Amino acid sequence: MGKGGYTYIISNQRNTTLYIGVTEDLYSRIYKHKTNAFPKSFSARYNLDKLVYFKSFGSIEAAIDYEKYLKGKTRKFKEDLINKLNQIGMIHLTKSRSGKSAFILPPKTSF
Repeated sequence: MGKGGYTYIISNQRNTTLYIGVTEDLYSRIYKHKTNAFPKSFSARYNLDKLVYFKSFGSIEAAIDYEKYLKGKTRKFKEDLINKLNQIGMIHLTKSRSGKSAFILPPKTSF
């Protein structure tokens, strides 16, 4: 059995641009976005470092399929999906003292 995966959406601080991606390690991937590990990437060019949505899957293949599904949807659909998940606030990814990923929900922000 393979590793699970995540489909995620990141945005910039003004929520004007969205990026949809897939990864096996959500914490490490978001960290790379936040630190501009790849300076010529789409996410670095548009300052996309705010995690606004994620969904976990039992396999990376399922996460890739969902990524393709979301990429085919309208901006309105994606915003509604983000707002539905974030009814209580935006998602921020941090690392706990134990070294495990943790998701913190600060004050509400919507698109």
